Amino acid sequence: MTIGATMGVRTLTSLSYESVAGVAITAGSGGPPPNYDPCAAFNPVAVSGANNLPLDQTTSTSLVVAGGCAFTAYHANYFKFVAPITGAFTIDTCASGADTRMAILDGCAPGSVVITCNDNSCGTSSSVVLNATAAQTYYIVIGASSSVAVLPSPIAVAVTAPPSPDCIAAAAVPFGISPFNNSATTGNVTAGTNAAGTTTTIIYNAAWSKFTPAVTGAYQFSTCGSVNDTKMALSEVCPGSGLTMASIAYNDDNCACSSGCGTTGISSYSSGLNPTNTGLPLTQNLVAGQTYHLVIGGYSATTGAVSGSLVIDGPTPPPPSCLGDLNLDYVVNGADLGLLLGAWGACPGGTPGCIGDLNNDGVVNGADLGLLLGAWGACPP
Repeated sequence: MTIGATMGVRTLTSLSYESVAGVAITAGSGGPPPNYDPCAAFNPVAVSGANNLPLDQTTSTSLVVAGGCAFTAYHANYFKFVAPITGAFTIDTCASGADTRMAILDGCAPGSVVITCNDNSCGTSSSVVLNATAAQTYYIVIGASSSVAVLPSPIAVAVTAPPSPDCIAAAAVPFGISPFNNSATTGNVTAGTNAAGTTTTIIYNAAWSKFTPAVTGAYQFSTCGSVNDTKMALSEVCPGSGLTMASIAYNDDNCACSSGCGTTGISSYSSGLNPTNTGLPLTQNLVAGQTYHLVIGGYSATTGAVSGSLVIDGPTPPPPSCLGDLNLDYVVNGADLGLLLGAWGACPGGTPGCIGDLNNDGVVNGADLGLLLGAWGACPP
């Protein structure tokens, strides 16, 4: 800059600008910043999980979305996303609290097809569901609701993968004692071992199940009498495929059982979730009617199959409202049938009265199935 003879007069002789974040500025190299290029290789990329993406709101142009949305996304920025798996991904700016408009395109060039779009879904923020194909490239386009609006930069964009199919298909387990076995499973689960999810562990050959408490209160889970070394974690949600399980409780060794405590030199084979367990203690009450997701698996890739009795203890549930109402929801239906079939065979220890043993003879078999089917439907008032 040259200072003129008259006070206040300045002549700009050189201009430099930063066109790529983190790249040093060279004096004298400048000129006006180039127009925003939606297809530029240096544009930020979105991935599964939480993203904080910087926005160019100076030179970017608007995207006019026709069809179902019929809106203009002002100062639109394009973020490439390559789907890691096939499935329904949820993509949103809800955590930003900003008034955004969003579209998912099959490309970045003019004329690219709009796959899905949204304006106001979570307040004034946007959320879409993208039915993606593995390895396919998509572009997440985010813009403002008006030409004068300024969005926060970086902006929070969440890309949530579809839930794990194994978790979704998990069988329900009852309050009390039920068998567990991971010999038929092969997938591993990465589970959080602290409340923030900043430390994790791998649970090998993970067997999923789900538990819905009938009464709100403090519950304890244990793998007493386990064969081989177990790990166990509990979550309020099914994790996205390939993502870390957001645990509310986790434990490796917690031998508060009368058996399954390993052999000489091994502190414990059993795992337990309770307010005092090591790892991530289960200090919060479980809420009646809410489904929780439980995973039990091996300590390492070479542990071998783990099996034993899963014991769920806590507030005493109310008595069954009618014969066959195994999950205490006052109706005999497919959920109860699933519990009965999951307990098929001799009751643990041969003790009568286990889940599904409707005739109290110590074994769950065709006789109990007939009683359940005979009671099918809503329980009598």
